[in-house]
Amino acid sequence: SCLDRVLGDLASGGKIVGLGDADRLAVLQGCPGIPGASGPKGEPGLPGTKGEMGAQGNPGKL
Repeated sequence: SCLDRVLGDLASGGKIVGLGDADRLAVLQGCPGIPGASGPKGEPGLPGTKGEMGAQGNPGKL
């Protein structure tokens, strides 16, 4: 399990420093597993605003 891996890392030379009575520690480590089902599709967003007109091009040849 993830906790076994973290504790194994500490036992193999890792150390925790700077933890006093008032300090808290959160160990976040990714654990691969089976991904869950996808959630529902969200609502479409608002349409964007029209952009500014670009610079005028060079006149063509006749």
